[in-house]
Amino acid sequence: MITQPIKTNLLVEQIKELPTTELLKLLQLITQLLSQAWLKTASPVDPPKPRFGSGQHLGLVMSDDFNEPLDDFKEYMS
Repeated sequence: MITQPIKTNLLVEQIKELPTTELLKLLQLITQLLSQAWLKTASPVDPPKPRFGSGQHLGLVMSDDFNEPLDDFKEYMS
């Protein structure tokens, strides 16, 4: 681990001197390092689980014939 402060001006100057092929490799490396760092910091969040009675405020009402057979399926029920 680096304990000295990074001199960004020197780093930028060194990057400017790199050939194009090496710049592409550096870009890939930086992208990989950033994605690894993001994976380490991102914690999966479980969605909240519904609790019994949590939908009472919705005011849903079931019709009286909810459990009756549907007319659309009469031909299949004989």
